[in-house]
Amino acid sequence: MSIDKTKCCKTHTEEKEKSENIWATLSSYNWNNREDNGFKLQQSGTGNPSLLVGLEATVDFFNMIGKEKWLSRIKHLGDYLRRKIKNLNNVLFSNLHSNTDFF
Repeated sequence: MSIDKTKCCKTHTEEKEKSENIWATLSSYNWNNREDNGFKLQQSGTGNPSLLVGLEATVDFFNMIGKEKWLSRIKHLGDYLRRKIKNLNNVLFSNLHSNTDFF
């Protein structure tokens, strides 16, 4: 059996391009090493298992409630914040996406 070297090289190049867009959640020493794409995903030093458990719980919770409920809550909290800020004296709340002020 022979190996198709053109296919192998294409796959390697595609994987290298994909790996350049992957970043570790927990950065450590030499996180921006672009010569060895796998190195930036390694952890140097003492690990933080409690942080990883928290991250796993966060992902599980997000998957349990779903994206729609999550977005709905974010929008609700944003609306609540804007309503409360509106009642404060001497506070101007601006919209960064337009040149008009909310209040």
